[in-house]
Amino acid sequence: MVKLSLRLGRFIAKTKKIFRSGYLSINESSARKIQKQASDKRNRESLKIASPAYKKIAEQLSSEQEQIFEAALYYLGKIAQNSHKHKGEIIKIMQDFAALPSTDEKRREAVLSKIPQL
Repeated sequence: MVKLSLRLGRFIAKTKKIFRSGYLSINESSARKIQKQASDKRNRESLKIASPAYKKIAEQLSSEQEQIFEAALYYLGKIAQNSHKHKGEIIKIMQDFAALPSTDEKRREAVLSKIPQL
Protein backbone atom coordinates (compact mmCIF):
# COMPACT_ATOMS: atom_id res chain seq x y z
CA MET A 1 0.00 0.00 0.00
CA VAL A 2 2.87 2.34 0.82
CA LYS A 3 4.55 1.61 -2.52
CA LEU A 4 1.36 2.40 -4.38
CA SER A 5 0.93 5.74 -2.63
CA LEU A 6 4.56 6.63 -3.36
CA ARG A 7 4.12 5.79 -7.04
CA LEU A 8 0.93 7.85 -7.22
CA GLY A 9 2.67 10.75 -5.52
CA ARG A 10 5.53 10.67 -8.03
CA PHE A 11 3.12 10.45 -10.96
CA ILE A 12 1.12 13.44 -9.74
CA ALA A 13 4.28 15.42 -9.20
CA LYS A 14 5.47 14.69 -12.76
CA THR A 15 2.16 15.58 -14.40
CA LYS A 16 1.87 18.87 -12.51
CA LYS A 17 5.17 19.95 -13.99
CA ILE A 18 4.06 19.11 -17.53
CA PHE A 19 0.78 21.02 -17.33
CA ARG A 20 2.21 23.99 -15.44
CA SER A 21 4.96 24.49 -17.99
CA GLY A 22 2.41 24.89 -20.77
CA TYR A 23 3.76 21.87 -22.59
CA LEU A 24 0.30 20.38 -23.12
CA SER A 25 -1.88 23.46 -22.85
CA ILE A 26 -4.47 24.42 -25.46
CA ASN A 27 -6.69 27.45 -25.72
CA GLU A 28 -10.46 27.46 -25.27
CA SER A 29 -11.36 27.69 -28.95
CA SER A 30 -9.18 24.69 -29.78
CA ALA A 31 -10.79 22.69 -26.99
CA ARG A 32 -14.29 23.59 -28.26
CA LYS A 33 -13.32 22.61 -31.81
CA ILE A 34 -11.99 19.23 -30.62
CA GLN A 35 -15.17 18.62 -28.59
CA LYS A 36 -17.39 19.50 -31.54
CA GLN A 37 -15.49 17.19 -33.88
CA ALA A 38 -15.71 14.33 -31.39
CA SER A 39 -19.42 14.92 -30.87
CA ASP A 40 -20.11 15.07 -34.62
CA LYS A 41 -18.18 11.85 -35.18
CA ARG A 42 -20.08 10.08 -32.39
CA ASN A 43 -23.43 11.26 -33.81
CA ARG A 44 -22.55 10.13 -37.34
CA GLU A 45 -21.56 6.69 -36.09
CA SER A 46 -24.75 6.28 -34.08
CA LEU A 47 -26.85 7.22 -37.12
CA LYS A 48 -25.14 4.56 -39.21
CA ILE A 49 -25.81 1.86 -36.65
CA ALA A 50 -29.37 2.71 -35.71
CA SER A 51 -32.23 1.42 -37.82
CA PRO A 52 -35.86 2.36 -37.40
CA ALA A 53 -37.80 0.22 -34.94
CA TYR A 54 -40.48 -0.58 -37.47
CA LYS A 55 -38.05 -2.69 -39.50
CA LYS A 56 -37.62 -5.11 -36.61
CA ILE A 57 -41.39 -5.11 -36.07
CA ALA A 58 -41.99 -5.78 -39.79
CA GLU A 59 -39.91 -8.94 -39.53
CA GLN A 60 -42.45 -10.23 -37.00
CA LEU A 61 -45.24 -10.17 -39.60
CA SER A 62 -43.95 -13.52 -40.83
CA SER A 63 -44.08 -15.08 -37.37
CA GLU A 64 -45.95 -18.38 -37.12
CA GLN A 65 -47.62 -17.26 -33.89
CA GLU A 66 -50.86 -15.41 -34.51
CA GLN A 67 -50.48 -13.10 -31.49
CA ILE A 68 -47.06 -11.90 -32.63
CA PHE A 69 -48.41 -11.23 -36.13
CA GLU A 70 -51.35 -9.24 -34.75
CA ALA A 71 -49.12 -7.24 -32.41
CA ALA A 72 -46.69 -6.46 -35.23
CA LEU A 73 -49.54 -5.32 -37.49
CA TYR A 74 -51.00 -3.17 -34.71
CA TYR A 75 -47.70 -1.47 -33.87
CA LEU A 76 -46.76 -0.90 -37.50
CA GLY A 77 -50.10 0.84 -37.90
CA LYS A 78 -49.48 3.00 -34.83
CA ILE A 79 -46.02 3.99 -36.02
CA ALA A 80 -47.36 4.86 -39.47
CA GLN A 81 -50.13 7.00 -37.95
CA ASN A 82 -47.73 8.87 -35.67
CA SER A 83 -44.75 9.20 -38.01
CA HIS A 84 -45.48 10.68 -41.41
CA LYS A 85 -41.78 10.32 -42.21
CA HIS A 86 -42.00 6.51 -42.17
CA LYS A 87 -45.62 6.08 -43.25
CA GLY A 88 -44.87 5.46 -46.93
CA GLU A 89 -42.24 2.86 -46.24
CA ILE A 90 -44.45 1.04 -43.73
CA ILE A 91 -47.32 0.92 -46.24
CA LYS A 92 -44.93 -0.47 -48.86
CA ILE A 93 -43.75 -3.15 -46.41
CA MET A 94 -47.37 -4.12 -45.72
CA GLN A 95 -48.22 -4.26 -49.43
CA ASP A 96 -45.15 -6.38 -50.15
CA PHE A 97 -46.06 -8.75 -47.32
CA ALA A 98 -49.63 -9.10 -48.63
CA ALA A 99 -48.29 -9.82 -52.12
CA LEU A 100 -46.11 -12.71 -50.98
CA PRO A 101 -47.47 -16.06 -52.19
CA SER A 102 -46.58 -17.67 -48.86
CA THR A 103 -48.90 -15.31 -46.92
CA ASP A 104 -52.12 -17.08 -45.94
CA GLU A 105 -55.44 -15.53 -46.88
CA LYS A 106 -56.47 -14.50 -43.34
CA ARG A 107 -53.27 -12.53 -42.78
CA ARG A 108 -53.41 -11.01 -46.27
CA GLU A 109 -56.91 -9.69 -45.57
CA ALA A 110 -55.85 -8.34 -42.17
CA VAL A 111 -52.93 -6.44 -43.70
CA LEU A 112 -54.92 -5.13 -46.64
CA SER A 113 -57.71 -3.93 -44.35
CA LYS A 114 -55.18 -2.13 -42.13
CA ILE A 115 -53.60 -0.10 -44.96
CA PRO A 116 -56.62 2.20 -45.62
CA GLN A 117 -56.78 3.05 -41.89
CA LEU A 118 -53.35 4.62 -42.10
